[in-house]
Amino acid sequence: RIEPPKSVPSQEKRKIPVFHNGSTPTSGETPKEAAHHAGPELQRTGRLFGGLILDIKRKAPFFLSDFKDALSLQCLASILFLYCACMSPVITFGGLLGEATEGRISAIESLFGASLTGIAYSLFAGQPLTILGSTGPVLVFEKILYKFCRDYQLSYLSLRTSIGLWTSFLCIVLVATDASSLVCYITRFTEEAFAALICIIFIYEALEKLFDLGETYAFNMHNNLDKLTSYSCVCTEPPNPSNETLAQWKKENITAHNISWRNLTVSECKKLHGVFLGSACGHHGPYIPDVLFWCVILFFTTFFLSSFLKQFKTKRYFP
Repeated sequence: RIEPPKSVPSQEKRKIPVFHNGSTPTSGETPKEAAHHAGPELQRTGRLFGGLILDIKRKAPFFLSDFKDALSLQCLASILFLYCACMSPVITFGGLLGEATEGRISAIESLFGASLTGIAYSLFAGQPLTILGSTGPVLVFEKILYKFCRDYQLSYLSLRTSIGLWTSFLCIVLVATDASSLVCYITRFTEEAFAALICIIFIYEALEKLFDLGETYAFNMHNNLDKLTSYSCVCTEPPNPSNETLAQWKKENITAHNISWRNLTVSECKKLHGVFLGSACGHHGPYIPDVLFWCVILFFTTFFLSSFLKQFKTKRYFP
């Protein structure tokens, strides 16, 4: 049994900020100013691409060893873990991107892009073990960008390419001006504000999707159980067909009088631009209450389950 110490060491010395070379600040320097001192990686050089040149000089002696040391059986588990950790979000968010962009960017494009950027980053960046891949903010950005292009009839892929080129140019400018030295001034508030923004966007997207489902799969809010036998919803001929509807009928060589409107299914009625009529009809067809109710149940169940698991992570397993 190890006996506890007779006295607890003082923590005052630990609270005094120090420079990267181990010296303490002088009397003329405030602790706030000393706190912004960081290692040589975050020091401004005052020269064009000065920080990049110093990074290369610091990294060159260890460049080959970073890769040679990985050629060992002891690193096999880490390699497999990193492979799964990099592949899983790429495939997951790739599928979500394919749904959000209607197939413009899907899992194949995400996998190919992540492979190229991962190889380039591992070869030329300072830390080859950094995990790269799509994340939630990227998905939100792509959805907003695609919606913007669709509303203003712009080419999504062309605009996305322009954004990528501009991002590359701005990154080069930041590297040339040693802008990474400003990282030491970023506080926890910046991270929390950005995380809060992402949370708000995801919550808004979920609620918007829920309301869209309520509009598409509407239910009868004025239902009367005593009149269930009299409820009906049939497809009828549109009273004032639009030019688009007339053009489609002409293309398919049919007329409104040749169509048995009451015998059409819901999908056929929508395809021929028919009108739903009856006490059991909503804006987009017959009332389908089960879809919205199940979505509401899944929505709140997922929320409470996530909240429970987050609290469970910091609680004891047994009381």
